[in-house]
Amino acid sequence: MNNTVELENSIRVRSEQVRYIYDSFLSALLGTFLAAIMLFFLQWSYVDQDALLLWLLVFFVFNFSRVFMVVRFNQLQPDDYACKAWGTYFSISSFIMSLVWCVGIYISFPEDDLSHQLTVAMVVVGLSAGAVSTISVQISTFFLFVSPILLTIIVLFFFADQMVIVGALVMMSLFIFSGAMKIGRSNTLNITLRIEADERQDSLLKAGEVAREASQAKSDFLANMSHELRTPLHGIMGFTQLALQSVEANSDSKLKKYLSQISNSSERLKVLLDDLLDISKLEAGQMELKYQYYDLADIFADCIAEQKVAIDNKHLVLEYDWPDASLPEVWCDGVRIGQVIFNLLSNAIKFSPDAGTLRIFATESRITSIDNSTIAAVRFGIADSGRGIPESELELVFDKFVQSSKNKVSDGGTGLGLAISREIVLAHHGRIWADSNNGQGAVFTVMLPLAWPGLMSEFSSHEAGAN
Repeated sequence: MNNTVELENSIRVRSEQVRYIYDSFLSALLGTFLAAIMLFFLQWSYVDQDALLLWLLVFFVFNFSRVFMVVRFNQLQPDDYACKAWGTYFSISSFIMSLVWCVGIYISFPEDDLSHQLTVAMVVVGLSAGAVSTISVQISTFFLFVSPILLTIIVLFFFADQMVIVGALVMMSLFIFSGAMKIGRSNTLNITLRIEADERQDSLLKAGEVAREASQAKSDFLANMSHELRTPLHGIMGFTQLALQSVEANSDSKLKKYLSQISNSSERLKVLLDDLLDISKLEAGQMELKYQYYDLADIFADCIAEQKVAIDNKHLVLEYDWPDASLPEVWCDGVRIGQVIFNLLSNAIKFSPDAGTLRIFATESRITSIDNSTIAAVRFGIADSGRGIPESELELVFDKFVQSSKNKVSDGGTGLGLAISREIVLAHHGRIWADSNNGQGAVFTVMLPLAWPGLMSEFSSHEAGAN
C-alpha cells in the first residue's frame, strides 16, 4: 500500500515538474532569442556571415516548432501519466536545441580575436545561467541542454590555448550545475509539500463531509425514532390515566402507587423524546419558527405560572430586576422563546436550595452585527442561589447531554434543555451564556435583537449597558 502511494506521489511530482517547464517555456524562449540575436550582431563582422545567417534561420525555425509543441500541450492538458511522455519530448527537443547552439557557438567563435571570443563565452554563460531558473526543476533536461553548450565553449578555448579562461569556465560551469541542482531539489521539495498539503486538505474535506453526513443521519434517526416512539408512549400514558381513574374508584392504594410510577416515568420519557425531536430539528434546520411581536413580560409570566407548584414546593422567593417602564416588544417565536425561559427557570428551580432566591432580570441593550452596526436588543435572564457552575464548565453546559459536575442529580433531566435553548437563541440571531453568581449560584443571560434585517444571518453579540 505504501509503495503504491509513493509511486502515485512520484508520478504527480514528475507531472508537476513537466507542467512547470511548459509553463515557463515562453520566458525561456524569449531569453534564448535575445541571446541568439545578441550573438548574431556582435559577431557578424568577425566570422563567416553566411554560415551565421544560416544558423540563425535554423535556430528560429526549430524554436518555433517547439512553440507549437507547447501550444499543443496546453490544449490537451494531459493527465499525470501522459505528462511523462511530454517530458521526454521536451528533453529531446532541449538536447537538439543544445546541439543547434553548439553549432552557433562554433560558427561565431573567431580564431584570433580574444575579445570577441570572450563575447561568445559571456553569451554562453548567460544562456546557461538563465536555464537554471526555467528548466532546472527537471534536472535531467537541464543537463541535456546546458552540458553540450558549456563543453563546446570550454573545448574551443582549450584549442585556442587560453588555459586561464578554460579554468574559469570550468569553475563557472561547476557553480552553475551546483546552483541548478539546489534549485531543482528545492522545486521538487516545494512540489512534494504542495501535493501533500493538497492531499491533507482533501482528506479534511472528505472527513468533514463524512462528519456532516453522520450528523445528518443522526439527526434524521432521532427525529424518526422520536416520532415512532411517541405513538406507543401516548398509548401507555392514556391507558395509565384510565387505570388510575379506575383505581381511584376502587381505593386500591398499592396498584395506584405502581400506576403513578408508570405515569411519572412515561411523562419523563415524553420529555426526553420531545427534547430529542427539538434538538434534531434545530440541528437539521427543520424547525419552523413563527415570528410576531411579543411582550417579554407576558412570556415570563406564563412560564412562572407553569412552574408555580415547583416554586411553592421549594418555598423559593422571586426577585424582579425589571425596568419601571415596559420593555419594547420582541420580534420572535413566542413559543420557542418561552421554551428557553421555561428551561432556564426549570434549571434554576431544580438546583436552588429550599427557601432560596431566584432573581429575574431584564433590560434594554444593544447587539452588534458583523458589519459593526448596532441594533436595539433586550437582555434578560435568571440568577439562582444554587451550587453554581465551575468556570471551566460555563461553555460546556450548553453541549448536548452535559450537566455541570456540581449539578448532576439522580433525577436530573436529559441534558438537552440548555443545548436546545442555545439553538433557539441562535436561530433568533441572539446570544446566550452562563456566568458564576459570585460563588452563590449561576446566572444565565440571553440577548435578543428586538428585530433584525431579513438577510442578516450572523451576529457577534456583546453586552452594552449596565446590569
